[in-house]
Formats: sequence, C-alpha cells, structure tokens
Amino acid sequence: WAAWGTIIEHRPWLINLVKEMIALGNTYGATWYSAGPLSKKGHPRHPLYLSKRTKLEMFDVNSYVNT
Repeated sequence: WAAWGTIIEHRPWLINLVKEMIALGNTYGATWYSAGPLSKKGHPRHPLYLSKRTKLEMFDVNSYVNT
C-alpha cells in the first residue's frame, strides 16, 4: 500500500527509501495500491487524511517513480 503522502517532497532521504521498497516489491511481484485521489503532484495520500471508507485502487508505482 503506497501511502507516504506529500511529505516525500520535504524529506530528501524518503525518495530513496521508497525506491528501495519498490525494487523489493518488483523482485517479489508485489501489487501496489493507493487510497483516495492522488495529490496534485501524483503522490499517494497518507491515510491520516482519508475517510475510513476510502477504497483502495491500483497504483502504478513504476510510473510514479519514473516521473
């Protein structure tokens, strides 16, 4: 579940951690999901700011990391 929110823009080290998680997920064939609409810049939302009724949707993590 991709849910790091926009804080990734303010923590330079976080993008490298996310890339490592994605690489591990690719190794094991993980399917990625996000909840709710993406941020204006395409980041998956953090669950703190979502309703408990928000549904998970497929998230193209490889496209995300390449932008």
